Amino acid sequence: MSLFRWQGNGLERVKAHTLEDKGVNEKKLQDALNANPDPLEEGLFIIATEFGDWEGSKRRIDLLALDNEARLVVIELKRSQTGDHAELQAIRYAAMVSNMTKSRIIDAHSDYLKAKSGNGNDGDGVGVVDYTEKAEELLTEHLKKVIEKGTESELKPWEVIKTECPRIILASAGFSQEITTTVLWLFEKHKLDITCVELKLYETDQEEQFLTGNRIIPLAGEEYRMRAKERKSEKERIEKERKESFTFLMVGIETGATLTFIKDRNTECKVIDDKTGVEFEGTHYKLTPLANKLGFSRRGTRAWLYEGETLQARRDRLEKSRALEDLP
Repeated sequence: MSLFRWQGNGLERVKAHTLEDKGVNEKKLQDALNANPDPLEEGLFIIATEFGDWEGSKRRIDLLALDNEARLVVIELKRSQTGDHAELQAIRYAAMVSNMTKSRIIDAHSDYLKAKSGNGNDGDGVGVVDYTEKAEELLTEHLKKVIEKGTESELKPWEVIKTECPRIILASAGFSQEITTTVLWLFEKHKLDITCVELKLYETDQEEQFLTGNRIIPLAGEEYRMRAKERKSEKERIEKERKESFTFLMVGIETGATLTFIKDRNTECKVIDDKTGVEFEGTHYKLTPLANKLGFSRRGTRAWLYEGETLQARRDRLEKSRALEDLP
């Protein structure tokens, strides 16, 4: 992604910089995205920063949020070009918060609001703020918006919240191939809701700075799925060709041999060539069409028996035996 300033009738490219080059550390990045998380995803409601309310670990979540579908979101931030080990950290954090209760979420947001205020007052000297009450009020307001735009209008606000399988957002200046491969695998094979957002910092000659967030996964996951689908189709095509290449010759069945129908042992056909030709009631057929005619929906090699085993089982057995013979 590139950024251009429109000047007159032309476009001037705005130079991209790494976060590290511009002295943006993870704390500064966290503060900026805490104030406005839209570069990561629109509709995020920040519950807490540096959340670490658990025993036996000093680890802390950079940002903990709810999305616009009331799902709990673990956000891990990195300023590096590789993303370091963000995915491993985030998975740990997601597991740790997967049992969060309503009271813990309210307490976490209460502490967050209190830390933001810097004091125990409401900001105008009138009195002390009940941060727990304020936290519950703000959270409930967010959940009501979720209900209003959804189809679950009969539910109460705290009934729509989803914490048991938190989403993960990884945000970094870049991601190594190790991370993207791991994330795509988790996303595709294990259905983990995980997003990678690439952060870019731009600065004009007048030292104006812009931050963009470009979601590369699961958008990249679409390409991954297409490739996986192509691989699956190719595998199925090869398997289909392998099955279609069956011949009586390869399994040692000679012309004139009798085959028995698997669904009715009184129904028989006779082999008439080295390939898949058979004769039934005076008419010539191929194995599968005849099986289908007799009410068997699978391939003909699974419909006909020779010497007590299906043609497919005979083929598999002989191929396995030949493979063992070929071993050194």
